[in-house]
Amino acid sequence: MRNIGKVVPVGSKFRLELRRRSEQRAAKALNLPYNVKPDPRCSRWDIYVLLYDTMARVEQNQRSIKHWIREETKAKLERRKKRRPSRESPWREGGLGE
Repeated sequence: MRNIGKVVPVGSKFRLELRRRSEQRAAKALNLPYNVKPDPRCSRWDIYVLLYDTMARVEQNQRSIKHWIREETKAKLERRKKRRPSRESPWREGGLGE
């Protein structure tokens, strides 16, 4: 039970399978542990939480998963910056009555 709550990147294939099948059957079709549940904080990145100690691979992947999450977070922040410019920009450009 060591791996409770650890995150496992599953990928968009799992989401495609989920459209056609239940969570357990989608997991079975992709050779994943059946007790994989979506993590509400990360589901938009296709990351799923491994609830029980069923995959030994998770131990080895832990570092790369953390790195991957970090990269995804950076990418998400970059996208957010592009969507709405920061509020400081008028001051930086010397605007607002200077």
